Amino acid sequence: MAQNESEIRYLTPPTVEVKKKK
Repeated sequence: MAQNESEIRYLTPPTVEVKKKK
């Protein structure tokens, strides 16, 4: 699932990226 997460990371805005990282 690491690959999928990487794709969504740059696909989603920075706000969602930080929320997902946490």
